[in-house]
Amino acid sequence: MYIAQFKTHDLAIFTYYVESNKECFIIDPPFDSNIFKDYIKKRGSSLKYVILTHYHADFLSAHIDLGVPIIMGEKSKRSVNKFDIKEMKDNEKFKLGKVEVRVLATPGHTT
Repeated sequence: MYIAQFKTHDLAIFTYYVESNKECFIIDPPFDSNIFKDYIKKRGSSLKYVILTHYHADFLSAHIDLGVPIIMGEKSKRSVNKFDIKEMKDNEKFKLGKVEVRVLATPGHTT
């Protein structure tokens, strides 16, 4: 398993890249998706998911531009969704490469 952290230059926002067996997901990507496309190519990996921890009103995100399923918690609904999300419940699991990832609800910032 491999994890990398990226800091948004203008804001105190961090994005995470998580990889297992050449499959990866990105958590809370900022607007410039080329950074991650280049990084994924460099790692020889394949992007499977984008995970949004919450709706981001404080910065623009590249979640739609990356063209993969977007995972959000079940309580992340808004009255108007402008994109499809895969809602996951607390303790629900999904596979990434050779690992199983468990979703943990951590309400607070926007929920």
